[in-house]
Amino acid sequence: MRLHPFQVEVKKSLYKLFADRERRGLVIMPTGSGKTITTGSILRDFVRKFQWRIGFFVTFDVLVEQSIDKFSKFGINAQPLKAGYPDPELDAEVVIISIQTLERRMHRLSDYGDFNLLFFDECHTSMFRKSVPGILDHWRSARVVGLTATPWQLNKRRSLRQFFDDKHVILGPLPY
Repeated sequence: MRLHPFQVEVKKSLYKLFADRERRGLVIMPTGSGKTITTGSILRDFVRKFQWRIGFFVTFDVLVEQSIDKFSKFGINAQPLKAGYPDPELDAEVVIISIQTLERRMHRLSDYGDFNLLFFDECHTSMFRKSVPGILDHWRSARVVGLTATPWQLNKRRSLRQFFDDKHVILGPLPY
């Protein structure tokens, strides 16, 4: 799948952030700009080039199957971590994780192996789940990427700055 130049720039910016030894990145891309396509390309690169194991967190169960389908177009054999499915294999390259399911299984985090990268889809909501501090602590050696189209919340007590500094922000194209 061919990326638009602005999607390639987002990828390059994230790779540079990690090359500069930063551990976290916040990718902000507007609705309709191809976040899923850009993400699929990023995941493929990290799996193929670095043999990284990736946990991709989604906020709704329906997004588990949707993500598996989209990422398969990049040759990624993702496995679900979701109620009603068998546990993912420990050698699964990418695990699409339902946060709701994982919240009920926090006592079993060690059963799911290690991850090199944790990717939080819709991070403007997913990062504020009660389970996220435990998730980040358990997989503390993993790098973290947040992905969102809407980095601001009406609730002024919650801010993505809890997780990402300004130097961690990668902006996609701005709508005009």
